[in-house]
Amino acid sequence: MQPSSKRPFRVSTLAPFETESFEVSCEPKHVSLTFEFNPKQPSFETQFVYSLQAKSKLYACYNFERERFRYFGADQRFQAFDKDNFVRLSYFPPKNALSASYYIQADEKNKVSAHIWFHDISNRGLGKREERLELQSNLEGNDALRIRYDVQKKVTNIKLTHELNSRMLLEGEYSYFSKDSQAAAVSVTKQMDQDNLIKAGADWRNRKYLLEWTSHTGDGPWVVKSALGFQQSLRDFDIQLKRKVSFQL
Repeated sequence: MQPSSKRPFRVSTLAPFETESFEVSCEPKHVSLTFEFNPKQPSFETQFVYSLQAKSKLYACYNFERERFRYFGADQRFQAFDKDNFVRLSYFPPKNALSASYYIQADEKNKVSAHIWFHDISNRGLGKREERLELQSNLEGNDALRIRYDVQKKVTNIKLTHELNSRMLLEGEYSYFSKDSQAAAVSVTKQMDQDNLIKAGADWRNRKYLLEWTSHTGDGPWVVKSALGFQQSLRDFDIQLKRKVSFQL
């Protein structure tokens, strides 16, 4: 977590109704497989990413328990207006939903994006529509600010990341739904050593404590995520295991 003047151009997709999110990453001319297991459901999924070149990716996620794809789509980067641009198109078969995202690197520190989702698409049309606008700004060092606005829901979300030192990051998040409904979340990320990263936090919107461990030992990365409700006992915690492997074609 060393300070850097410019963050990489990374993108994650927020799926319809905030029910799921995923990140697509893969080196050029590589294939990456991410295996995800949730023993409580139980559920076993694999995300497949194929990077045709530095600017293009194809991806899909298959759920073996339900024997169906959870999502699939494509990424494309390109230069326009003398700036980096990015387009993503995703389809979610279980929800029959389609999402499209457009990102532009406005300048060295600011990235602007627009997202649109169509729910329950059919031959008659694209169905219900939702839109989101987003601004991501890199501040001094590794500090960052993200502002989101959901147009139809009229929900504002603000996230601030602050570097406490070269090994620790503090993240705070605030969501405004209405004057009678707000929510917050806070987390601390610590680089334990060269291979291990720990993230712990609390989410008052979903009323859960969160703990995440990322390890690059043993040909990692391995990711272990756990969540525990504010009112739950320790034996009721949820756990999720992830393992990512990549190989060159």
